[in-house]
Amino acid sequence: MSRILPAYALALVGCIGFATAEEPPHQAANATEQHEFLNRFAGQWEFDGEAYFQPDQPPEKSTGKMTGKMIGGLWAVVDVTGEMVGHPYHGQGTFGYDSKKQKYIGTWVDSMSEFIWRYEGVADGNKLVLSSSGPNPAEPDKMLNARDTWEFTSDDEVLLTGEFEGPDGKMMTVMKATCRRVK
Repeated sequence: MSRILPAYALALVGCIGFATAEEPPHQAANATEQHEFLNRFAGQWEFDGEAYFQPDQPPEKSTGKMTGKMIGGLWAVVDVTGEMVGHPYHGQGTFGYDSKKQKYIGTWVDSMSEFIWRYEGVADGNKLVLSSSGPNPAEPDKMLNARDTWEFTSDDEVLLTGEFEGPDGKMMTVMKATCRRVK
């Protein structure tokens, strides 16, 4: 056993040396103006919103906080906590830009669903428009198209509009939230 360990260690060092000698050095991605757009998410925010799940019922209110930070100038990560439709809520999103696809990309996970939403979209002026598909809340076995629009009305305010595709194929608003920067 005492001879096996040094031989194993030597083989491991040899493999590491071989791998590093053959692989090109990793180069970090450079932030582009598309990545810089995402800097708008950075900071502390408070939000209030409404969800429109039942057309014949008044909207359900939501409140909470959002913290946004940048990772390496390439990714915006937002962490949302609060109360959503009468329940404690925690959600987290990642937003970035894929230079090869020339599209904004992202993900969303939260405490109300087992599903990970995967986004692709565009920036249109002061808006980040992200499309996805996911489970229909009314019929979880069926998928539907969804769209989230983050509209930066100023440096200190962003409006989030969530839409689902209705039975008629048209997008319908299912939630709106106003996020205000905490100073």
